[in-house]
Amino acid sequence: MYSRSPTSRSVNRILTVIPVDSATSLTVSKPDADGNVNCSGTVTANYPVRSAPVQISWDKTHVLVTKTDVRGRFLREIQLPPGRHTLIARFSDENYPINPSESAPQVVDYSLIQGPEVDYWFIGLVIFIIAVFLLFIGFAAYYLRRMTQIKIPEAGISQEAGVPDGVDSAPLVAGSEMQAILSDAGAGTGESMDFGKETFVAYYTRLLRTRGVITASWRVYQHLAGHIARDLNIKRHRTLTAREMSRTCRSRPYCGPFARFISAYERIRYGGPVSAKDQTVLETALHSTDEKMGGEDH
Repeated sequence: MYSRSPTSRSVNRILTVIPVDSATSLTVSKPDADGNVNCSGTVTANYPVRSAPVQISWDKTHVLVTKTDVRGRFLREIQLPPGRHTLIARFSDENYPINPSESAPQVVDYSLIQGPEVDYWFIGLVIFIIAVFLLFIGFAAYYLRRMTQIKIPEAGISQEAGVPDGVDSAPLVAGSEMQAILSDAGAGTGESMDFGKETFVAYYTRLLRTRGVITASWRVYQHLAGHIARDLNIKRHRTLTAREMSRTCRSRPYCGPFARFISAYERIRYGGPVSAKDQTVLETALHSTDEKMGGEDH
């Protein structure tokens, strides 16, 4: 009789671990004035890998080691020398069932001469403010010059010709009134115009010898303006500047040379030192104006 004893089997089970792939990222900030950059990134393998060793290398010759935090992130500051540098972050550790990985290369340029970042919005705002300010100054200068041109001839009557107070503000409606005023103002001084016998040119020449070109041109302008106001029936012409008086003069042969006379007159009266050229232009225009008026009794 045979008996059969049970046999025992040994089953050996081998546990095999298959490593997973990882991914390493790297971001590098712009260098500051001292060449310091912040290197930050992550290590993941489906999930964040905590306490994972990370090597940060630049130019394949320098290496720094750091670790990830509980969220798989790392941050490390590196000081770079001047020049262009390539930085890479690598993860590799045999103690992790995770395949190694490295980040994409990051290129950083660092120069010893680091200019500040340009804020174009701020520069545009500054330019706009300056433009508005200059526009305001230009408008104010034009307004003041305009007011000065209106008032200076009136003040000139009182200061240069000696007209009594109140005369310079009286409206003048006819050339004869201007003649009377200037005649009274020049009485006893030899500066009044001898109407009916003396031309504008002769009157200017006489005053030029004793009072100079500025006073002579101003007084002859007053007589010319009075004559034109009477001829063209211009009311209250003393409220007009010399240039406005010139523009008002129309449809008369003498208006063209009178406009040239006014142009030179303004440069002489308000333009500083009198040049020989301006005086020549003034006198030539005065001769032409006098001739176009027909040499009549003024």
